[in-house]
Amino acid sequence: MKTLFKSIAISLTLLPLLITSQVHAYGAAGCGIGSVVITENKVVHQVIAATINGFSGNQLLGITTGTLNCKTDGVTHKDKEQEIFVHLNYNSLALESAQGKGEKLETFASLLHCKDTKVLADFTKQNHASLFSSEDPSDFLIKIKQEVIKDSILSQVCKI
Repeated sequence: MKTLFKSIAISLTLLPLLITSQVHAYGAAGCGIGSVVITENKVVHQVIAATINGFSGNQLLGITTGTLNCKTDGVTHKDKEQEIFVHLNYNSLALESAQGKGEKLETFASLLHCKDTKVLADFTKQNHASLFSSEDPSDFLIKIKQEVIKDSILSQVCKI
């Protein structure tokens, strides 16, 4: 009976942490209650956070419910995915953008969540010189995102 009361008390104590929407990204210890309680990203703090996560066994719950900083579809993840794709495929994107079509360009459009890839392809073809004026893939990604936000048609077609 005591164990049941302890479990209920711990659950009620942790419940506000589960529904908190203002949680920060996790450190080396990974997501879980440890990342919510310990936000410092130093070695000692992350060891404590990992220990808390290990003893409480809450990461499965966090991953399953998308709580406790266990999110896989966040903005950070999406941005990183776009950045990696652009860096790996920059030359192909430059070539296909000049042509206004291509597999890499279609994939890039899908990463920007464009409903109509042709709209983005046409835009990159028309603005190829300014979009690819630098050899830096990060520069291209920043420019295209700014253009998607500014352009009335692209902003409706693509959701970045």
